[in-house]
Amino acid sequence: MDTACGVLVIKEKKGFTLIEVLLSVSVLVVMLGFMAPLAERLLVQNNIDSARTTVASSLRRAYTFARASERGTAWGMHIEGGKITVFSGTSYQARTTDLDELTEIADTIKITGVTDVVFANGSGAPNKTGTITFSTDQETRSLILNEKAAIIFK
Repeated sequence: MDTACGVLVIKEKKGFTLIEVLLSVSVLVVMLGFMAPLAERLLVQNNIDSARTTVASSLRRAYTFARASERGTAWGMHIEGGKITVFSGTSYQARTTDLDELTEIADTIKITGVTDVVFANGSGAPNKTGTITFSTDQETRSLILNEKAAIIFK
């Protein structure tokens, strides 16, 4: 304390005490502990939604090419090993590989069901219909491709 001109002046100490720092760090650790599982779940949901959207886009692209008789042939979509291929031809094995369009998805997602579809040249009718299932250890979602080539998110 200083007294200058009869006025009492109190000097404040600036900074944090060790207890304040430890308390703040403890609160942050507890908050992060609660948020980590939520963040992981959101990441899984995002990966599945992204994969479904990518597959749906690939199906629409193949359907559009087939309806437009692009290159005068059928078009299809094939899923294998985390890769989606939009291809030109009557089957994945008999495709024109120079025209392949590849897209990758998260390898943590398992895709089952209809993983190989060919759309007829001109009409766009799919040779297969059914469910495409996207799953991880925590979540499962699906798409349905019907006989009119409509895609339904489930």
